[in-house]
Amino acid sequence: MFSYNKFIGTRKSFLKQHKEEDFVYFKTESNILISAPHGVPQTRLGVYKHEELGSLGFALELSKRLKTNLIAKTKNNFDDVNFDEHSPYKTKIFREIDKLKYIIDIHGLSARRQVDINLGINFGVNVERNNKIFEQLVKMLNKNNFSVTIDTPFCGNTNTIAGTFKDRAWAIQVEINAKITNNPKFKGKLTILLEIFENWMKNFDKFEIINKAGTILLNEKNEIGLVYRDKYKDFSFPKGHLELGETFEECALRETEEETSRVAQIICPIGDLLYKNKRGDVMVKMFLAKDIKKSTKKIDEKDKETLIWVNFQDVKKKLTYENLKDFWQKHLSLIKSHLKK
Repeated sequence: MFSYNKFIGTRKSFLKQHKEEDFVYFKTESNILISAPHGVPQTRLGVYKHEELGSLGFALELSKRLKTNLIAKTKNNFDDVNFDEHSPYKTKIFREIDKLKYIIDIHGLSARRQVDINLGINFGVNVERNNKIFEQLVKMLNKNNFSVTIDTPFCGNTNTIAGTFKDRAWAIQVEINAKITNNPKFKGKLTILLEIFENWMKNFDKFEIINKAGTILLNEKNEIGLVYRDKYKDFSFPKGHLELGETFEECALRETEEETSRVAQIICPIGDLLYKNKRGDVMVKMFLAKDIKKSTKKIDEKDKETLIWVNFQDVKKKLTYENLKDFWQKHLSLIKSHLKK
């Protein structure tokens, strides 16, 4: 049974316990991080800004229910860790990012705002790894009659926590109206909101999208590098699964090196290859890359494939799968524009 008095008391005792620390980071086995950067006063560009106490209370309660990782600011050091480009708070997240898949950054909206919840996703960029999860949250909030805006008035871009880590995790900035978290008259609404977020986050795996990245590898002779997988008897572009804390670009280059024993350099992004397999929905971010040199990295034999260089005009007929042929044809003009004359 949710207790509003306990909700307030937990927050107060937490701040009292950690008042001498700049911030705290509680580590668990979860791949989710809940962040509360504004639970204490902040200073932005020399201007004092009041604490968002309700956001800290919400983060503490949610983290306790779900046993997630938690990072929270606990002392005003005349900074704003969500606004400043660099901070110890962000440095700590960078150190832990290879264990994280999701970052939920909790903030407070002024009680004067006419909206209950604002979701900052940087116009889709921060949640592109899995838009289905974001859509599910919006659906649940709307179903329970919460008024919701997206990217208005705050969008979670540039130096924000969500914006900073968007390339390495699924990240969202959640702004909750202070009247919900700070006013006991709205205890019922707060109770429902906590239940919504708890149920939403418990079911992340249910809406899982398999993220991969790969390259269309181009050499000096305008040939395209394909990999032959003996196990499946097929020809494909080098590609593979995104690891925790890894950007799509890093994944594409790593998988290319592991599968072809060639070091590559990204030229430009091409587009997303979408399909379904036995495990579910797959999104592969594809990049055009140029072949640089033979790899000196020791590569596990299970990751190696057989690299073949194919004449540009023969790529489509050599590829095994129709979706790869369609992807090649769709982006042919872009690829051609980068051929050596």
